[in-house]
Amino acid sequence: MVGSLPFRLEDRNFLTLVKLAEVKLLGRHASTRCYNSPSHVYLELTARCNLQCGWCVQVHEEFRSDYAEDMPFGMFQEIVAKLQGTKVLYLCLNGEPLLYDRIYEAITVAKRYVPSVRFVTNGTLLSRDVCTELKTAGLSQLGVSIDSPDRDIMHGIRGISLEMVADNVTEFCRLTGIPVEVRATICHENVESLKMLPSFASRFATCRLLYFTLAEGVAEVGASPMTMLRNRERFLELKQDVVKQCRKLGMRTNLEYMEFYPEGFFESARQGICDSLFGRHLAINSQGFIIPCCRYWGDHLDNIGELSFENAWNGPLTREWRRRMLHGEYTPDCCNWCGYRCE
Repeated sequence: MVGSLPFRLEDRNFLTLVKLAEVKLLGRHASTRCYNSPSHVYLELTARCNLQCGWCVQVHEEFRSDYAEDMPFGMFQEIVAKLQGTKVLYLCLNGEPLLYDRIYEAITVAKRYVPSVRFVTNGTLLSRDVCTELKTAGLSQLGVSIDSPDRDIMHGIRGISLEMVADNVTEFCRLTGIPVEVRATICHENVESLKMLPSFASRFATCRLLYFTLAEGVAEVGASPMTMLRNRERFLELKQDVVKQCRKLGMRTNLEYMEFYPEGFFESARQGICDSLFGRHLAINSQGFIIPCCRYWGDHLDNIGELSFENAWNGPLTREWRRRMLHGEYTPDCCNWCGYRCE
């Protein structure tokens, strides 16, 4: 999407931009080998979480029993040392990173190799001591999930107190001065209340960015307190209101460049090439496996904990996945999460 370029290109390294352009221009004739390092990496320190939000993989008993574990710290040290060239490292994926026993040490180690180290939290564990330790460790940015500035809607979606999270984030900003990014998932239930999110987020002294996503994962959302927003006009109205407020408040938002669901999403008929594993980002789960994208949890590709970076990043399983994406051979999960047509 041309309009999303300011956010899609931010913090990208040059060779990643070249590779993404190659995929865009050559399509199925592009090479499955990546000569670029991924600009953004999601490294899962823990797959455990203290919440079970309805649309998240945490609601799956199979995930919690088979995959919800911590990455051994030795494995983390080996993997993060292989990420030189990465610009942004998120120490999170499907779990709550503040549950990881050595989270502060992990941040300090990661900063030796990657300039910007971040993670996204649900905000429930941000005590005063935690905030101080995160500052000392060198955290670059904190993302906080707030799906509505309305306390009843927030509780209905996440089952937690909005006031508690807001108080924790306010204290975090006061104690650390670290930039905060407020993240919200747009759904039918919260779309009207999200018009007030810029004003609500302005109470956080270091918040300068609101990041939105549309509720995805048809199967998960269908069984959760959330309902997918299917009304394009309501989305455009939200977009107009939020962008206008953010400009007045001196905040940035990806909503300015965000588009509604791709045509055919709800019919699982979306066309095109998924470029997530071509350098747009790299997701590594708590067992050290590269996974196809940050939404996956059951499909494992090459193990970066056991191989050199090059041998994993361009390993046989990872390159085979890229070949499948180039030829539109999508899985039911691609269908569920991103609306691609599953043959």
